[in-house]
Amino acid sequence: MNKAELIGSLAGDHFGANKAAATRALNAVVESISNGLVDTGRVSITGFGVFEVTHRDARMVRNPRTGERKQADAVDLPRFRPGSDLKERVNKASK
Repeated sequence: MNKAELIGSLAGDHFGANKAAATRALNAVVESISNGLVDTGRVSITGFGVFEVTHRDARMVRNPRTGERKQADAVDLPRFRPGSDLKERVNKASK
């Protein structure tokens, strides 16, 4: 499911077919999660999962096409760990 499909699903299920309201709601959620990660480094949604910032140290990398080795900078990356309710729901759906 991509963003447009998610907005369509939200509009149909929760916003009375109002795609504009569904778009605003989805954008607000995404922006709030992004801001929370920038501000505190962690956003936890009980039952759904945890978004958190992890640090990856600088390291040597290799270009697979040319074989050239170079130094990659240290970076902070967003990560998502699913919660127990989400894991359980996905597991039941796959059976």
